[in-house]
Amino acid sequence: MQATVIINPKSGVHTARDSPTCRIELASRILERHGIASEVYVTEGPDHAYEIARTAVTDGASIVFAWGGDGTVNEVGRALAFQDASLAIIPAGSGNGFAREFGISRKPEVAIESALAGTVKAIDVGDINDRLFFNVAGIGFDAHIASLFGSGA
Repeated sequence: MQATVIINPKSGVHTARDSPTCRIELASRILERHGIASEVYVTEGPDHAYEIARTAVTDGASIVFAWGGDGTVNEVGRALAFQDASLAIIPAGSGNGFAREFGISRKPEVAIESALAGTVKAIDVGDINDRLFFNVAGIGFDAHIASLFGSGA
């Protein structure tokens, strides 16, 4: 098994324990303990998680962890849709609606261990104007508010 972990450094409560360095060390330690070859990346902006995930699939990753909120999960999920790699989630966003629906622990250690021990489940994907999405999609005012939130306004 080959794993890729994609960390959104802007998600989470931003304590010392949630720093990108701590997240990198935690993920690497757990995956190494399981004998899983891994690469860990920190995103640098919008759509970077998507690009990293696409490259991970091309490079043979069988599982890709999205460590962030629903936006990060959506970016990684879009890249993995219809591919031979599984999406694993380490919730660290403000709402984590997708992770909540699947009962994924907010404790990173538990989320990683559960993903490694779990079984693969197929999920639905939506498509609006050739853009894939997971969990929810919004239009009008809802989309406007999500855009403002995403821009930090």
